[in-house]
Amino acid sequence: MAKTLFLIGFMASGKSSLGSKIARQFNMDFLDLDEAISVREGHSINELFIKHGEEGFRNIESDVLKELDLENKVVATGGGTPIFGDNMLYMKNNGAVAYLVVPTSVIIGRLRQNREERPLVKDLSDVELTEFVEKTLEQRKIIYSQADILIPHTKSWTLLKMELQFLLG
Repeated sequence: MAKTLFLIGFMASGKSSLGSKIARQFNMDFLDLDEAISVREGHSINELFIKHGEEGFRNIESDVLKELDLENKVVATGGGTPIFGDNMLYMKNNGAVAYLVVPTSVIIGRLRQNREERPLVKDLSDVELTEFVEKTLEQRKIIYSQADILIPHTKSWTLLKMELQFLLG
């Protein structure tokens, strides 16, 4: 059975919030990939995007992902983590992958409230934000849907715990 659970999904889908809850429930350690990147690099995600651009950041992100001690961990990834390089294959080969499926309207609403720390959307108008989320989410769905389990944002905690118990062993 899997000893690592990777949470994937679009930015603002709730990976970190749900990840810490799952980790507590299953007596696992929680790890936020963005935090691990910031600690390793000594810079915020915003600073790394400014300094290296998106592709440079994605290279760093991929390196950090593959350096992590994954034993008994719930890992909240960045929204673009599974899309870059062989990251999705790496995650599937090293644990179970869960996709948090959140409606576009919910993501847009969350991002409108908290976009300052999100380098890909922080400077977008509301119209541009909506267009970006709709377009990017549509492009990413083909990769996201390769996850081992899909978790709709409306799924009950009781049902989710049962499914994860089966998945994690």
